[in-house]
Amino acid sequence: MRIRRVVLAASVAASLFSLPFAPAARAGGMDINVTGPERGGTYRIAARTCGAPSDMRVEGRAEGRVGEARRSIPLDLRPTSERGVLAFHRTWPAQGRWVLRFTVRENGRSVSRIAPLSEDGRVIPANLLFGGDGRRECEAALAKL
Repeated sequence: MRIRRVVLAASVAASLFSLPFAPAARAGGMDINVTGPERGGTYRIAARTCGAPSDMRVEGRAEGRVGEARRSIPLDLRPTSERGVLAFHRTWPAQGRWVLRFTVRENGRSVSRIAPLSEDGRVIPANLLFGGDGRRECEAALAKL
C-alpha cells in the first residue's frame, strides 16, 4: 500500500513538473512574452528558446478596429540592453479595439502570441499559438473585445 502511494505521488509530481514545459516543447522550445505598458508607455517582449533568452527575429503588429475600419500597424521593435528583450511604444490610436500580434519563425517552425489590450492599453494575458502567423486568432480576439 505504501509503495502504491509513493509511485502515485511520484507520477503526479512528474506530471505537474512537465506541464509548464509542454507548450514550449511543441513549439521547439520557442516562446514570446509581452508585457506593458510600463512607466513612460513602454511595452516589452521577451523571446526565449528552451527557457533561455534568444535573439530570434520577432515581427510585431498592432491589429485593430476603429469604428468599422480594420487597421494593421507595424510595431517598431527595438533591442534593449537585455538579451532577447525588445521594447516598443504605442503607435496605434487610443480609440478602437486593439490586439498585439507577434510572430517568431525559426528552422521551419513558427510561434505567435496574440495579446489583446484592455481599454487603457494594458496587455491582457493570452495563449501562445503554434504554427501559422496568428491572423485568424487575431480576428477572433478582436471580435471578443
